[in-house]
Amino acid sequence: MTVAACLTNEEKEKKMKSATESSQRKRETEDETKQVMPLPIESPDSMHKLEWLDDVLFDNTDLQKLETLQPESTLGERRRFLKARKHCVKAASAQLGTYLQWRDDNRLEEFFPSTFTTDVGDWMSAARGALEIANESGHHVNPPKLPRLVSVFEGKDFVVCKNGARVIHVLPCQLDSNLAAPSTYALAVAMYLDRKLDRNCTEKVTVVIDIRFGKGWTNPSSVSIVPFIKLVVGLLNTYFPERLSRCILFPLPRAATMLFNTAKSYLDPDTAAKIQVCSGAGSIDAPVPDKVSNFIDRHAIDIMEQRRKSFFL
Repeated sequence: MTVAACLTNEEKEKKMKSATESSQRKRETEDETKQVMPLPIESPDSMHKLEWLDDVLFDNTDLQKLETLQPESTLGERRRFLKARKHCVKAASAQLGTYLQWRDDNRLEEFFPSTFTTDVGDWMSAARGALEIANESGHHVNPPKLPRLVSVFEGKDFVVCKNGARVIHVLPCQLDSNLAAPSTYALAVAMYLDRKLDRNCTEKVTVVIDIRFGKGWTNPSSVSIVPFIKLVVGLLNTYFPERLSRCILFPLPRAATMLFNTAKSYLDPDTAAKIQVCSGAGSIDAPVPDKVSNFIDRHAIDIMEQRRKSFFL
């Protein structure tokens, strides 16, 4: 073989190697583009595509004006509140200011440490804070331990609905009115959500309110639970605009449905339209209504059911 032929073959091999490496780098770049950064509470090996605030063009001037009016706010909050108030800076500032004042009034920075905590710990802090806020006597008392009405799913049990929104699981049949008023429970849920949702991000969530009875729970009637549900949805509407992807409520009998529809009429139309009521049986062993699977896949529902039963007494 001639030297020229050898050089030609070497050049071909180099070109083939270069093309292979280029193709590999392209695939790696595409893979990196497709990845979504996990939430801070997630382990590095758990990557999920989550639902965020829709891509909306914001006028930088409006964002800067809102920052001037509410300097303690984050960019994520300014984007969410502007979107909720249809890009009206004055209205967005009023609602955002109400939220920031709510955080101060309820001492969110005091009750929640900046260090990493567990989901159980976050609920305990929220419950303790809500009970202390509700204690109008000013006397030091040993607060009761409130049942864990709400939780999120982390690690290997990470649960999202079909559109990618993280699931917030609420089980109000644990509500014990002898321990605290419905408004105190609702405040605890709101404080918990403020802890779990990063203020710098525009993540959306699906709130699943399951009012089936549970073993060993107080199991109040669905009609008596409606005021608590109304309070929770109202707090979401006021202090967490553009956070709610969907609220799935089940199973609600006719009397409670009529009562809830009356309460829903006081919500803004966008929030009211996101509420899905699913009928079904409410006994301890009753299955999740089939309609729920339109929004959450069966595997995720099974994980949620395991969590619910783990709270049985």
